[in-house]
Amino acid sequence: MSWRLEYIPLEKLHVSKYNVRINVDIEAVKKLSQNIELNGLLNPLVVRPEPPGYGIVCGRMRYLAIKLLKERDEERYYELFPRGIPCVVRELSPREAMLLSLSENLRQNTMTRDEIGRAIEILKEKFGLSENEIQRRLQLMSEEIYYALKVWRALKTAVSVSRAKPARPGRPRKETKVEAEHEKRGTSRTAATIVYSIARKIKEKSGVEESEEELAKKIMDLTEGLSIKEIELVSDRISREPGMLKNGMRGVARVVEEVKRKRYVSRVVAFSFYAKEMVERYARQHGLSFDEAVNKIIEEYFSRS
Repeated sequence: MSWRLEYIPLEKLHVSKYNVRINVDIEAVKKLSQNIELNGLLNPLVVRPEPPGYGIVCGRMRYLAIKLLKERDEERYYELFPRGIPCVVRELSPREAMLLSLSENLRQNTMTRDEIGRAIEILKEKFGLSENEIQRRLQLMSEEIYYALKVWRALKTAVSVSRAKPARPGRPRKETKVEAEHEKRGTSRTAATIVYSIARKIKEKSGVEESEEELAKKIMDLTEGLSIKEIELVSDRISREPGMLKNGMRGVARVVEEVKRKRYVSRVVAFSFYAKEMVERYARQHGLSFDEAVNKIIEEYFSRS
């Protein structure tokens, strides 16, 4: 398949609609941006012509990291990319673009199961690929395809908004129970993705008879009113202490109550590189997440003063 290397201005690049990655780890983008600042871009982006510019098929994280670098240090950005961003330009069909994007992300092992399921469903329903063809092209087992589709379809059902019944003239449409619940939290797909990951862990560790979907609904009820950041704290705690899941939902309920008691408030804070490194070291030493480490350091400081 033909390709060419081009240096493309950042403003002419955008994420392709056939790029399968949905969830982006902001902390990972920041670390990658710092690495590019120090060492340059090690691998070019893979793009396809998508007027009015080029759609990024592989390299969404790199693209976001480069954008962040430009915002943070424009002088360094132009030192590294005086001619534009190095890109491999390929004439890919939509199906080829999606397969390539999914293949790279699977190889890097950076996708959630629902992201994989979403992409597989599109390949099947929109592009007509059979499961055998998907297995062959992506080197996936049939069980992996089955569970990815199962998680994606369950998640899609949980967060979808029912528009089947039109609202009465002159009156706003009423929210469904699921929509209202997520609206209260200020969350949508991101919160649901975290919730389903917790449900999957419970299912794996406790051996309960309930399905992942049933567990997810219970966790949604349990975490009602929590912000995305607070739900992430619950998930982080469970990941570090998987033994608490032997008791199923009781362990989750205990962590949720602890988070609710502390009443976390999200604030965007700019850390110096040195401060970030010190907090991360403290977190590793004490088995904490970054957010928990920041809170612990602040609480210890003020308790001594």
